[in-house]
Amino acid sequence: WSEWADPDAWNPSLTEFDQAALAPDRPSLQVYLSNELDTTVDTGSRSLAIKPNSVRKLLWDVLGFAALSWDFILIPLTVAFDLQQGDVVQAVNTAFTIFWTADIAFNFFVGYYDNFTVELKLR
Repeated sequence: WSEWADPDAWNPSLTEFDQAALAPDRPSLQVYLSNELDTTVDTGSRSLAIKPNSVRKLLWDVLGFAALSWDFILIPLTVAFDLQQGDVVQAVNTAFTIFWTADIAFNFFVGYYDNFTVELKLR
């Protein structure tokens, strides 16, 4: 009975995966979602690198969603119905074309997670 009284004892009702997830040396999901676990590798070029969970990256992704939505609606309509594009539509298309080109370069500066550590090395 002593093993059942010990809260740190192995619980046979949980699977190995559950036991590993609940181990005291493993951070909880709350910690994974926060910045507490975010240990950053210092590379000297951190001013150019962007954390993958930063506000700047989030705003860039929201703008990308807007550009994707615009393209998703406008391209099929233009191809199917041969719509005449006004000045505003052409300006937005040009802006989003520039955005997609800049997005390629932007993603070279975004860090990534490697074993719960943010890598910010520029290559």
